[in-house]
Amino acid sequence: MVADELDLPGDWLNDGAKGYLVRESEGPVLYRSAGIVVRTVALAHLLALKLMAWRDDVDFSDALRILQALEEEPGADCSTLEKLSELVGPF
Repeated sequence: MVADELDLPGDWLNDGAKGYLVRESEGPVLYRSAGIVVRTVALAHLLALKLMAWRDDVDFSDALRILQALEEEPGADCSTLEKLSELVGPF
């Protein structure tokens, strides 16, 4: 229905990442109404997904951009590999 309404190809939604979704993400709420809450993926979760899917030619610049955004989040300590691992490890 979404593809039809937005004139998108039938395979526009890539659900290949669902195997990596091991828990609910606590990203910002995009939409809320009776019975439904739609969230974006938290940046730490998104970075973990990008790292797990790693394809050198595609994912390096994406991962770097997500990491830079994550570093700007209050309370996100990415100063060492150990600290970064603590952030993405649960995902």
